[in-house]
Amino acid sequence: MRLYCLLAVLLLFALPGGLGAQTRDFQIPFDFIGYGSDFHSGHYSLSRVAAHILKMTPEDPNNGFARYLVTRPKGNVQIDGRDHLVFEKVGDFHVLREFRSSGTGASVTLPLSKERRAWEKTYTAKNRGEFVLIAAN
Repeated sequence: MRLYCLLAVLLLFALPGGLGAQTRDFQIPFDFIGYGSDFHSGHYSLSRVAAHILKMTPEDPNNGFARYLVTRPKGNVQIDGRDHLVFEKVGDFHVLREFRSSGTGASVTLPLSKERRAWEKTYTAKNRGEFVLIAAN
């Protein structure tokens, strides 16, 4: 019985990634924050590994290792046929806020970790952000 449950859970995680496993490439010209991680500027590959999980992999191994980002559904969007990452520039920081998929026409938000939300609350009280859009290569 445990084996069947384990197999079902593995299939649940593998199936959405296998069906929608399309890699998108982004050149990001600035350092940024995503969930609870700091990312350096550079070339990144983005892929969906589960229904609400994205994997960001840097092309340059000096920029660290692959990281997983939790997403929340936002709704449908009208975009120009390319995938987009939406960042909010808050003071000296860029925060990854949203991923817009041209393939599905859907948008997902990328929340910050609990610790980063506390930082954001105090930091944004002094600095209001502007949005920056990066299109896939």
